Amino acid sequence: MVFGGSQGALHIDRAAVGACGILRDRGDLQVVLLTGPAHHEAMVRGLPRTGALLVRALPFLDRMELAYAVADLVVSRAGATTIAEVTACGLASLLIPYPYATARHQEANARAVQRAGGASVLLDDQLTPEELTDRIDALVGHEERLRAMAARAAAWGRPDAAERLAKVVVEASEAGRRTNP
Repeated sequence: MVFGGSQGALHIDRAAVGACGILRDRGDLQVVLLTGPAHHEAMVRGLPRTGALLVRALPFLDRMELAYAVADLVVSRAGATTIAEVTACGLASLLIPYPYATARHQEANARAVQRAGGASVLLDDQLTPEELTDRIDALVGHEERLRAMAARAAAWGRPDAAERLAKVVVEASEAGRRTNP
């Protein structure tokens, strides 16, 4: 599954379309490409018309959990919500941090998952169709590595983060009431 967020990421989309062209004869792969609505039509026009590769391009997906459920690898930006979802689902990922994010926080997010062993990181200025193809091929071509990355992502993820945060807020509120009756 390849996506750049709800609005898409043109640079990722272009590289993914190019990679699909390179991978066109791979009948063992399927790609779900979420383009964002603004440039969906242009991306669809660029996809290969022949070959064994199955590509499903969508402008938007309301039910991301369905895409996550069938994905073996996620190629995406590295925003906090994406990181939380991908690790909670225990998915291996190739993260391409948005280079203009405030204080490079997406790169910090991506590097944290990389250090945990759950992701590979590709910087945006290194992203080309050829490099994306090489990275995807290196990951999906080694099932053991992909499974290990998925397990490490799951171990690093915190699916109970919302409950844990709510507990901290409640505890802080109660402590505040005790000190300021």
